[in-house]
Amino acid sequence: AMAKLLGEAWAYNSSVNSGYPYLTSLFELTQLVVKADSAYTRAENVLYNIGVKTSIEALEAGFENTNLKVCDAQGNQLASTSLAGTGTIVSVVIGNTVTDSATVIVKGDINGDAMHSSIDYLMLSAHIKDSSPLTGAPLLASDMDGDNQSSTTDYIVLRTTLKAS
Repeated sequence: AMAKLLGEAWAYNSSVNSGYPYLTSLFELTQLVVKADSAYTRAENVLYNIGVKTSIEALEAGFENTNLKVCDAQGNQLASTSLAGTGTIVSVVIGNTVTDSATVIVKGDINGDAMHSSIDYLMLSAHIKDSSPLTGAPLLASDMDGDNQSSTTDYIVLRTTLKAS
């Protein structure tokens, strides 16, 4: 189900029902819904197209939901002024129950600090050399060119990105 009925309330709108009060249902979204005008995309439980240095407040503004909880990869709730890096988890919470969640992927932000840095570059290099393989969200963030794999091309794209910043 996409929405949960919270109850009913009387509403007044002069353009509805000749201006008389009417009964309306109140719903709360149970699934994470990306706004139509947002650049964010969702594939299964992963959120893409979130830029570097995106604040939690800006991240939340990209969703229709008002009942969001945003945590770091360890489950600590983040303040609205914090930054959303790779591994950040956006959850829909009704009461005390998480009804849906997805993990943020910021391309090139392999270490999850919401920025592109030499640390990300070194982590990708170690992955490519097989000395420290990446898994999970960091592996997805290492795919800079969108070909669904981490390769030397991604390493070059990240290096170019770092030089440009």
